[in-house]
Order: sequence, then structure tokens, then C-alpha cells
Amino acid sequence: DPSYGSLIVRDGVGGTVLATISCSGATKGGNVWTSGALTLASHTIEVESVGNTKWAGGFAHDGNRSSGVRVWNLSLAGWTTADISTAARSFDFIETMQPDLVILATGTNDSASYDAWMRAHVAAVRNVYAGPIALWVPYRSAQFSASQVTLGRTIASDLDLAPIDADTAIGNVPIESSRWAGFGVHPGVEGAILLSQH
Repeated sequence: DPSYGSLIVRDGVGGTVLATISCSGATKGGNVWTSGALTLASHTIEVESVGNTKWAGGFAHDGNRSSGVRVWNLSLAGWTTADISTAARSFDFIETMQPDLVILATGTNDSASYDAWMRAHVAAVRNVYAGPIALWVPYRSAQFSASQVTLGRTIASDLDLAPIDADTAIGNVPIESSRWAGFGVHPGVEGAILLSQH
């Protein structure tokens, strides 16, 4: 979108500019930036939004430039599966990056349309990517029922996806439990610990 602005990346608050990333390109995969080697020390990376651009968050790379796990988040908080399926940037990133694994972790916001939306989403991802796909089956919550959990497992089986079954770890927990935080949907500290141990 030509109306988008840019992101300025600095080493330190108000420090040396490492890159200026234009967000106006039609192909978002072309906007990926990788830093050069930084000195072996603790660094604060500052990202400044300029113009009509919003910084939605970042993920640290656990490793060095040639090893470790890199995570690319292609969704936004509150999106449904249909939202991400219609976002061109999502598929451009997958096609450009060709990651070792794609994890589909939507569903909580889908309500009654989960089945149709997820099956269509898997088909759309497979149009640009032939690698392995895992499906995060959300745990039952105030927004995702037990029957939808069963449906998620069925989708994983039908479409030959590796299931990540969060409900096995945390699903059968009362909504009022301290394992939950905020709206009975997001796990609290105890819930996050349970999920990490699964």
C-alpha cells in the first residue's frame, strides 16, 4: 500500500540507525530485514514508526545468523482465520521465506465458521507452500467450545496436519480458575506453565 510509512531500526534508544524499512511495497516478503553482525554484548533495539505504519511487535531469534529457531508471526491480535486468509502479506511471506514449518494457530475468534474457514485456509497455504503444516487446536474456553476442539482434531486428521492439541494440556480447566487471565480466554501464569510442559 503506497500510503504506508516506514520503520526505523536503531541500535540503542536514539542510537545508530541500522536500517530504514519501507512498508509501502506490495510484496511484504521484500521488506524483511536482517541485521549485520552486532558486537557481542547486550543491545537495546529501538523501532520507530514513521508515517502510517504501526509496529505490532517482534520476535527474538534464538541462535545466530545460521542456526537456531526463527519465528515469523503473520497474524494480528483479534484476527479470525478468514482475516488472515485474505491478507496477501501472509501468503507472500510464506512463499518468500519457505519456512521449515508453518503453524496455523487461529480459531479462537472464529465462532461457528471455524470448520469452513480453516479448511479453506489450509488449502490457501498449500497453494504457496509444500512443506509440513501443523494445526494448533485451541483449548476450550469462553470462546471455543468442546465441540469445536473435537472439530479441530478432525480437521487435522482429515487434512494430514500435525496436531498441536492445547486442549489436552489446559482445556478442562474451569473458566474461573486462576490458570486463566482476561475474558476466560487467555492463559494466566499457571496456564502458560501447563502449556509449556505439554
